[in-house]
Amino acid sequence: MGCPEAQQVVRQFASERADVTLVERDVAVEIGLARHYRLIATPAVVINGGAVMYGVPRPAALAARVDKSAASESRL
Repeated sequence: MGCPEAQQVVRQFASERADVTLVERDVAVEIGLARHYRLIATPAVVINGGAVMYGVPRPAALAARVDKSAASESRL
């Protein structure tokens, strides 16, 4: 289940970043997650419980969103 291309990109990204922990979930099985994160499409990448990216992410865009989220978290 899921989008193999998106999974490959995200898995590769996570394997190259020590500061990233990848948790894969299937919202087709865990419907409550889709509601909780207000997902409107798949594939979707949820970053730190907030930022959502849809479709197959480009590695540079994924890095930018993760870095932005981490910077926001460190200011709290």
